[in-house]
Amino acid sequence: MATKTIYWSGSSGDRITVTYTGNGNDSVSIASDPNPGTVSRNKTITFATTDGKVTKTVAVIQAGAPGDYNNDYNDDYLNN
Repeated sequence: MATKTIYWSGSSGDRITVTYTGNGNDSVSIASDPNPGTVSRNKTITFATTDGKVTKTVAVIQAGAPGDYNNDYNDDYLNN
């Protein structure tokens, strides 16, 4: 197995990790750090054969985190 790390953007430090074997039609696994922002983000990943004759792209879209909420309300609700 091989792993490739791709960054969501230059400043965030958040990563997408692509795991693959590189053999024929084997599957590819794509995982990501959680999105701390409230806005969704997307990245296009392009896969290519070593000779460059075949390329495929995958759009990775990750929803944003839920909006802010009041912890006092949640604590009161959970403790009653």
